[in-house]
Amino acid sequence: EEFILTDEEVQRKREMILKRKEEEALRDSLRPRLSDEQQRIIAILLDAHHKTYDPTYADFCQFRPPIREAERGQSHPWKPTPSCSGDSCCSGSDHLSSFSELMEPSSLSSLEQDQEDSDDPSVTLDLSHLSM
Repeated sequence: EEFILTDEEVQRKREMILKRKEEEALRDSLRPRLSDEQQRIIAILLDAHHKTYDPTYADFCQFRPPIREAERGQSHPWKPTPSCSGDSCCSGSDHLSSFSELMEPSSLSSLEQDQEDSDDPSVTLDLSHLSM
């Protein structure tokens, strides 16, 4: 079955299409635009990021996780991470989990405990400026 439009329907469709295009153009013109200077600065920053970003995180190969309360009583010293060997360094997820442990509030509470236990006035640690 064929669908045939009358002249009035064709004209109405054309008007609707034109109206929709005009509304879209108006919305587009109201969108905020970046100035040439802003676009240039963004291009410079992106270029610098791409030149300096290292997805292997090679600078963090010798990362040492913090010493935990449970580890203090153990007699064995910290075992260093083997030195970097190419791109395989820092690929393990254990480095990331060690980093997330850095942010534990228990580190601060242990420092406060050490401060209270210290009898030597030369060994003081003022943590009052830190906020959680």
